[in-house]
Amino acid sequence: MIAMSIYFLVCIAGMIVTIPFHFLSLEHVKLQEKYGRERGIRIGETIGMVQGWLFYIFWMGIWLSPQPRFMLPRPNLSVTIPIINFTIPILHVAASSPS
Repeated sequence: MIAMSIYFLVCIAGMIVTIPFHFLSLEHVKLQEKYGRERGIRIGETIGMVQGWLFYIFWMGIWLSPQPRFMLPRPNLSVTIPIINFTIPILHVAASSPS
């Protein structure tokens, strides 16, 4: 269970780490001023492409990795029909009621 959670957390951390590189790749003017027009454009496109693929890979890792189970506690409320000793959960009654 812990190893599965570690893979999930690594993918979350990887996604967060790639976000600053996304914003760096969008600063075309800053890169062009620092490295020149052609080289700045090429560096921005390369950073953007690498960041995009890493973001996608980490996103798929989050989607495919086994995640810790998350359950909401549900109260065990039910309605009992005393004549036939039949119990119906309140959630089922609410779901089956019209509008």
